Amino acid sequence: MALQEIVSLYRESNRPTIRSSRFEATGDFSSLYPYILAVKELKDSELLRLDIDGEDLLDEDELPTSGNQISYELRLPKSSSETFHDSISDLLENDPAISRGKIPNEFYLVDSDYYSGDAKTNPDVSNLENLCDFILGLSELAHYHDEKSSNGILRLVFVQPEGNQPFKPVVVETKVTKEIISASSNLDFKLIDDLSDEHAAQDPHYSAKIGVFGASLAVFLNGQSDRDAFYHLIKNWTKFLEEYHRDLSTYLSGFAFHKAKVEVAEAEIKIASEFSKVINDLTGKLLGIPVSLAAVIAIVKTESLTERLIFLFILAVSSLIISNTVSNQKRQFRRISHGKDMVLNAIEGKKGTYPTELAETVDRIIINLNKDQDGLRCTLMLFQLLSWLPVIIGVLMLGYTYWEQVSEAARWVLESTTFLCGQSGQTPAHRG
Repeated sequence: MALQEIVSLYRESNRPTIRSSRFEATGDFSSLYPYILAVKELKDSELLRLDIDGEDLLDEDELPTSGNQISYELRLPKSSSETFHDSISDLLENDPAISRGKIPNEFYLVDSDYYSGDAKTNPDVSNLENLCDFILGLSELAHYHDEKSSNGILRLVFVQPEGNQPFKPVVVETKVTKEIISASSNLDFKLIDDLSDEHAAQDPHYSAKIGVFGASLAVFLNGQSDRDAFYHLIKNWTKFLEEYHRDLSTYLSGFAFHKAKVEVAEAEIKIASEFSKVINDLTGKLLGIPVSLAAVIAIVKTESLTERLIFLFILAVSSLIISNTVSNQKRQFRRISHGKDMVLNAIEGKKGTYPTELAETVDRIIINLNKDQDGLRCTLMLFQLLSWLPVIIGVLMLGYTYWEQVSEAARWVLESTTFLCGQSGQTPAHRG
């Protein structure tokens, strides 16, 4: 039904009194005729009487195009809520769907002369539309709906978080009243719009926000009856927002704290593992040092100088290989140390945002890893020296075994050098 034509006729008739869903009026032909014609052409026209200049023309298909006076009686449609209502309270009483967030497409409020298609706004209607959007959004955020009720309203169920005793789901009956509409005046329901928006799931914290909202709402309405919960929520919406944002901030801070703890722990484990890997990769190769030391015994037991020199050469080659292996691990150690410094510097740079407990943990980890780094550096230097120990021992043992021959050879070399130097210092005159 196009309610606009009836509203226009009613207004043009100077808004006569409505009794038993009927109104009647008499007016100038030229003023009322266009509106009467429009109403008569409606398929579900409710004209009960139509007189033009005293002649009954209700059943006539065509009306005269001229006249002086029109008198009519019209019954308002009542097949749906898309009709006239004395006030917004009357609208609420006659349309239960409003309590489910569904407002009629068309309606007219007699007391305020407001039609839903008017360009002007009505404060109560604007609040009602805002409230209906709130109900629809809230219904999407509820943990589930209680379908047992048959009174046309929604029963939205929010479950309290574990640990709240006694455990009892909170039910919100979205019964809209004039008091609730007044209480919702100028309230900002943007939170509901944001959480129920179809793109809201793209927010990385969406699940957290939904969970915190439901839990906060259940705690906030705890102790309220099913009927009073909705009014209590609307009336104290600003306070609820404060509690929700505080709960969300606490949750996200805890989440960030946990994430930071995991980040610090992973960094500690990874760096410690890399340090350990440096030694583990070297352990097998360092077994060559004891083997080389055993080969030193062969130098002592061998009688031939040539064989002893061969063994010493083999020891030198073995020590060179082990020394190069240790040098490679030292280079790897320096790279790990550089990476460790970068990671810890990044963590330490954010330390100011961490709670005291985590900041102290970071300081302790840095101290321990620096100690491990210094210890590993000393260990690698020791291994570097140990890699040449067999050669040093071999040379010393050969020197001890052939000390007399070496001393005699050294004495001969020294005397020869002295003699040659003395000869080169004589002039030709001296030689003559």
